[in-house]
Amino acid sequence: MTTIYLIRHAEAEGNLYRIAQGQYDGVLTRRGYEQLKALRRRFEGVDLAAVYSSDLFRARTTARAVSEPRGLTVQLCPELREVHMGSWEGRTWQDIQREDPEGMEHFTVRPDLWQVPGAEAPADVARRMIGKLKEIARAHPNEAVAAVSHGAALRITVGVLQGLTLEEVGKTHHSDNTAVTKLVWDGNSLQVEYRDDSSHLVREGDENLEGHKWWNAEKMFSNGPDYMPMDDTAAAALAQAGLDPVPREGECIAVWHDGKPVGVVQLLGREGTAGRIGTYWMAPSFRGHGLGIAPLGQAVLRYRAAGCDRLRLRCGAEVAPFFEKYGFVPLPSGELEQYIGYEEQPI
Repeated sequence: MTTIYLIRHAEAEGNLYRIAQGQYDGVLTRRGYEQLKALRRRFEGVDLAAVYSSDLFRARTTARAVSEPRGLTVQLCPELREVHMGSWEGRTWQDIQREDPEGMEHFTVRPDLWQVPGAEAPADVARRMIGKLKEIARAHPNEAVAAVSHGAALRITVGVLQGLTLEEVGKTHHSDNTAVTKLVWDGNSLQVEYRDDSSHLVREGDENLEGHKWWNAEKMFSNGPDYMPMDDTAAAALAQAGLDPVPREGECIAVWHDGKPVGVVQLLGREGTAGRIGTYWMAPSFRGHGLGIAPLGQAVLRYRAAGCDRLRLRCGAEVAPFFEKYGFVPLPSGELEQYIGYEEQPI
């Protein structure tokens, strides 16, 4: 009997910023690295012969949490990647919901009907994933291994392994970050012993480790922020909401929620390899609901595409703890900086 522990990657940018990651190569968040510590402890005492992973950064970084304590090399497998989302890749879920509500509904509850230009069919995802998992199982008779993959790909794959049709898969939930599914291989087929267990996060005694779970909410894709270039209408609304002055220098992105402007992210250009953020402001009514950090993703996407590997901003002492919570660190200059590159970080 062979055991495969399927692991969803730790919290990544797309989870935090509400972006359709697909095969876009995003990195882990600060909370994601904290989740890896809990995942590492969960597997203490578990004898693993090998560790496999999707080759995307967020997955292979997660795999290190179980490979490094055992001195194992992570074996990278493109077959374990997330669903390729075609024209949806790198866009916010709110933007997709506005443009293609039927496609969004199919992706969420009817994956058997989901079709997007350039995207991978869910049936093909199941075939490549299950084919690779069987190959891994055959290579490790009577051993236990770990394999790290992604939320949508795992939801499809585990559902199919449980005997569900793709339509029935649409009625299942999405696993939490670092959730573990246990498969057993009897030489002929893969069976699901349990799925989507994230109890190691709860056992840490800090519910915050569980992170964002908006993807399992009833309105998972319709309650996030949206983004548009700053115009006179947005500027007037933000001024009325209390923003003074309303920035216009550089690229100013107006943040919308429930049909009205509620904030702004100002991008002032690059300084070396750092992308500079000017005003980052959210209306008081928008704060305290876990949505104020999502707009930072717009800066990450734009500056990384421009070749930057860090973000830099200046803010008041009363606001600094908010940014530090999400991975910004103080600089001697008085600014805060966040690394957004692909250099491996210690776990």
